[in-house]
Amino acid sequence: MMFSFILFSVLSLFQSAWAGTATIRLAWDANTESDLAGYKIYFGTSPRTGTDPVVCGTCGYSTVVDIGKVTTYKIPGLVQRQTYYISATAYDTSGNESVFSDQVSGPAKDVYFNFDGDGKSDVLWQNTDGTLAMWFMNGTTVERNGGVGWVPSVWQIKGVGDFNRDGESDILWQHTDGTLAIWFMNGTTVGPGSGGVGVVSSAWQIEGIGDFNGDGRADILWRHTDGTIAIWFMNGTTVGPGSGGVAVLLSDWQVKGIGDFDRDGKADILWQHTNGTLAMWFMNGTTVRPGSGDVGVLPSAWEVKGIGDFDGDGKADILWQHTDGTLAMWFMNGTIVGRSGDVGVLPSAWEIQVIGDFDGDGKADILWQHTDGTLAMWFMNGTIVERSGDVGVLPSAWQVKP
Repeated sequence: MMFSFILFSVLSLFQSAWAGTATIRLAWDANTESDLAGYKIYFGTSPRTGTDPVVCGTCGYSTVVDIGKVTTYKIPGLVQRQTYYISATAYDTSGNESVFSDQVSGPAKDVYFNFDGDGKSDVLWQNTDGTLAMWFMNGTTVERNGGVGWVPSVWQIKGVGDFNRDGESDILWQHTDGTLAIWFMNGTTVGPGSGGVGVVSSAWQIEGIGDFNGDGRADILWRHTDGTIAIWFMNGTTVGPGSGGVAVLLSDWQVKGIGDFDRDGKADILWQHTNGTLAMWFMNGTTVRPGSGDVGVLPSAWEVKGIGDFDGDGKADILWQHTDGTLAMWFMNGTIVGRSGDVGVLPSAWEIQVIGDFDGDGKADILWQHTDGTLAMWFMNGTIVERSGDVGVLPSAWQVKP
């Protein structure tokens, strides 16, 4: 029982919201035997040690999953940037199992705003009447779209992240009374387990979403009016062990972005002082790791517009915009600006809406919207706009979220 086996790795993108769970997507040609019963996926962080599971068992792989009679599979909850080795077998109705397929390998990576798990960022919309909708993107093409539901104005979207480690982005909501809730998304469907998280005093504000402990699930970064910084480590709608305070910081420091700036698989925090000083906290759970520190000082005419891996090196970069419309990027290596450069100049009528990997090439792209409602995308390779194009025009009643 032999068959071809193709690996699709969901490539990573760090956005201003978070650095999160990692996923690998797989697809292969179906076997043609009439007695085919299903397939098994073997994977681990080391290459296999044999060719026949009947002889060598798991053959060095750490995990085996019986996925049944399907020809695609998504492995969720993997370690960000870790390389995985993967093989498949087929088995028949008598329980006979084939030798391994060719082994494939690749890094587990994540895509922000990926509600259907296809490895490309999607666009989440909300109408002023509370209606939610999604566009599922392939480059500038809206391959499909659909409504999600209606939500009253007392509920606000506070962030997007994979809180249940299924490889698809979820939506974090907060009510005006402080109640938090999470929708576990599968495309436009709000999945099982969605529900309330808890109630939080208005003195606490959500500052961002990121996987701060590297467990593959999105966590919540909080800030109190007294300056206390705290993190909730999430497991679905449950606030997990280890959640707690990080430090106390004066109000003249503001969070400007969250991303994995040192490529260790954990989200870090980019801060900016009112005097223009930038600093980074490299996080390990609630601990600020050694190496954290200042990055540089920027004049007030420059503003952080987003965080994304624009050059595909696995480290988050910083997108800046000047008051004159000039865009520039800093390509980061920890607190070091490895290189930098201008991108272009945009009239003030154009605003950045989302940074995401809309074509699935592993590099962050930019979604723009004009004041007339026109949407356009820049597909980036470092500071180079490799291609661009219009997406469509939306009435002013629809806004990109969050």
